[in-house]
Amino acid sequence: MARRSKDTIERRLASSWNAPTVLPEDVDGTGCGHPRACLATTYTFHAGFFESDLLPRFLGLRFDHTERERAFVIERERALGAVQATVLVDQEHVDGSQSTLRWDQMPVDVPGGVQHAKVSVLMWERCVRLIVASANLTRQGYRRNREIAGVIDFFDSVQSAPRSLGESVLDFFEDLLASGWVRAGNEAQDRLVGAVGEIRRSLRAWRRMPADFTPRELPRVAFIAGLPARPGRGQRSPLGQMITQWGARRANDVTVMTPFVGESAESQRKVIERLKEVTTGGRIYNRLVVP
Repeated sequence: MARRSKDTIERRLASSWNAPTVLPEDVDGTGCGHPRACLATTYTFHAGFFESDLLPRFLGLRFDHTERERAFVIERERALGAVQATVLVDQEHVDGSQSTLRWDQMPVDVPGGVQHAKVSVLMWERCVRLIVASANLTRQGYRRNREIAGVIDFFDSVQSAPRSLGESVLDFFEDLLASGWVRAGNEAQDRLVGAVGEIRRSLRAWRRMPADFTPRELPRVAFIAGLPARPGRGQRSPLGQMITQWGARRANDVTVMTPFVGESAESQRKVIERLKEVTTGGRIYNRLVVP
């Protein structure tokens, strides 16, 4: 079998930060329009990679190595002046090599835990893109590792993903900010609140977008965010929320893909027992995929 080049692997993940080239015919205007907001969370982080590769893709910039790097940086700074970009990073992995204050890097200090989510929301004038991935915003995550990523687009069309899915992602960003774990100044937090609000207003203004999945629509997608307990709020278990979403239906096939299989036999047993709640009766196919 021919070996895939690094460029081939990169196109599959980093290119998801490029604006979609084609939208349904019933979307007003041509293309996605100008970039408006970029929100992302990550555990480990390479600020240089974000600035030199991911942000330019989102902004629609192209770096020509035959040109001077200074000209490219000036163009990037100008484009960032019209965009709100924020990256929420685990407290222990903030990258001080950030070279410009045109975007916000905000530490997240989770008591007794870590900020491990990898969620990106990219907004252009006529399209919002959601990327949920296993990859951190690092060169390793985007160029070398084998990772999984789901990419879903929202736009003013009956062909769009439903509004409820997009709003549940924005709820996660608001919950994270309201938790008190984000260690950033008031101005930076206000910019994040403003960006979330702008994206939410766009989703609500797109009237042709479906409000939700229809009762029999398949496949269905749900965004599930795990959050530890905090004052006044209980723990939000990803597995518990998944089981609640699934409801009383019986699953015939369950696949779990994770690099984490539990630090002890007891922790593994608890997960297996919870999964049994949706696999009652009949012949069940269970798969655990690990490195």
